[in-house]
Amino acid sequence: MKKTLLSVGIAAVVMAGQAQAQTVLNFAGNVTSTTCALVPEVGGAQGASINLGDVAPGQAGTAQKIVLKPALASVAGCGDITAKDVRVSWVADFDNNGLANKTGSATGSWVELKATNAKTANTLVKLGAENVDFLGSEIITMSNDTPPVPQLTTDGGLKFDATLNAGTAPGTYVSTASFSVAYN
Repeated sequence: MKKTLLSVGIAAVVMAGQAQAQTVLNFAGNVTSTTCALVPEVGGAQGASINLGDVAPGQAGTAQKIVLKPALASVAGCGDITAKDVRVSWVADFDNNGLANKTGSATGSWVELKATNAKTANTLVKLGAENVDFLGSEIITMSNDTPPVPQLTTDGGLKFDATLNAGTAPGTYVSTASFSVAYN
């Protein structure tokens, strides 16, 4: 009887230890009839890394331009979204200023993420304000063909400026953010 209880107790301890070693996976997506997948463009090239440069303590850096626009292969899937509202929803470690320094050593530093061509111009993305609304016409125009065909606007896309604001402590700034796009 003692051996049975001891082995049950050991098994419970082992299982409890295994339960604590779980990994969290985050799943995100949209169910939509519009399949206009947007990709980030930074400095004119598609990419997901934004180099914010070197900034002196207590100063603001130079704004880096980020444009969310359809990859050329997905333009046809955009259809006529010119009259639709487009919502970009951000997920990140935001605070009252903007995008917090998640793993860097420059304490007190943060990034101001500003939507420059949103319905409300110069909308700041921060804690409690992670959603930004745009007009679909910022992304796509329709050709004069019969039937009309979606095409990229000349200077199109959903535009954001990212500016590093340095705290007083020198060090690194490192953070991540993800976004999703909904068409209504």
